[in-house]
Amino acid sequence: MSFDLMVFDPALVKYQEREEFIEWFEQTTEWEGDFDYDDPAHASKPLRAWFAEITLEFPPMNGPLSPSLEKSDEFNMADYAISPDAIYVSFSWSDAVAGSKNTIDLAEKHGLGFFDLSGADGAVWVPDDVGKLVRVH
Repeated sequence: MSFDLMVFDPALVKYQEREEFIEWFEQTTEWEGDFDYDDPAHASKPLRAWFAEITLEFPPMNGPLSPSLEKSDEFNMADYAISPDAIYVSFSWSDAVAGSKNTIDLAEKHGLGFFDLSGADGAVWVPDDVGKLVRVH
């Protein structure tokens, strides 16, 4: 089991209505795009910036940026699935607190929305006019 979160680019995702947001989420997580879900190159600029920072503490388990097998035990790694408008991240339960704090802090820093997939009510947060994350549903 894992602790799952998603950051998304609110400039690219309709998040105002819960039903519309969940429909987008379900389509996105079918993972049927014509690109490599391990490669951040196709993500929006704010998502790439978020990814560059989060992976300093939680390197990716897979893909071109993952550490070598010999060094993988030196890191708290995470599993990422990267699309143009969102990044789905899975942390081990032992990294849930630190991973979620970093995810939220960096989402706010980079003007991204946040979907708490492992939370009891699946809250969705987006930046307000001054850049602070506020819950929308």
